[in-house]
Amino acid sequence: MMANNINLNKSTSEDNQQKSNSRARKQKFIWKIYNLTNYRSYHAFKKANFRLNVFFTSLVVIGFLACFMSGQFGAILRGLILALLIVYIMSYSWIMTKSRQLRKDSAYALQEMEFESGRYVSSWQLYDGIYNDSDWISLEIAFGRENSYISDIFKLIRKKGKIYPLPAADIKNLKTMIYNLNRMPEQKWLVYGTITDELAKKFIQNGFDLRLMENKYRTKPSRLDYAVATGNWKNALFKYPKNFSAYAFFVDTQQYLSEVKNEKAAKDKSKIISKS
Repeated sequence: MMANNINLNKSTSEDNQQKSNSRARKQKFIWKIYNLTNYRSYHAFKKANFRLNVFFTSLVVIGFLACFMSGQFGAILRGLILALLIVYIMSYSWIMTKSRQLRKDSAYALQEMEFESGRYVSSWQLYDGIYNDSDWISLEIAFGRENSYISDIFKLIRKKGKIYPLPAADIKNLKTMIYNLNRMPEQKWLVYGTITDELAKKFIQNGFDLRLMENKYRTKPSRLDYAVATGNWKNALFKYPKNFSAYAFFVDTQQYLSEVKNEKAAKDKSKIISKS
């Protein structure tokens, strides 16, 4: 009798474990589907957009091959491709809608900050970062703007959207923002972004302390976005950089204050000269 109860309890425990594992697998699958078109950060948006582009490319290739297939199988496949294209259009519209909200949030955050240059930032955007640490709050800097394929093509034709070389005022604004964040004693801030090695050298020359981060924090621009940012369509094909890396941006407080002091002295001197 006791042995039967033990076997029954063992069987019940195994069934419960199997049901629990099944629920966990279903939840994991649902979460993956959710993440295909939903995101809370710029990095997650780029990943969602990349997956959608791979999906669209696959549909185009399979659809092209289906055009040469005859019979019932070819007709079914073409119908399936058409249905999946509708799914793609709906997903694309959803992702682009949420990306506009990300840009609005970024613009609002930048407008709330007071920059010493008195200029609005034109070459970089500010988003929530994905660096997870209990002692840090992370912010991701994105150089350039994320656009749709059609928008990128029109900007290339009209020669608009170029941001490189970065304006000196925008570099100064970035340095000022990091300095102001470092002045908050109650919280540590980590500002990072994805740039090429050449651009990293220029930031170092402008007084930034850059520290290389893991590739999982890297958010590379699309080829067309990079071509628009550089104002050269060739950069989308033949000259797209392979050396994008994620860097954390730091500013030496004493050096920054010294630069501000020298700039103020230079302005006061120029005012005196102009008056005389």
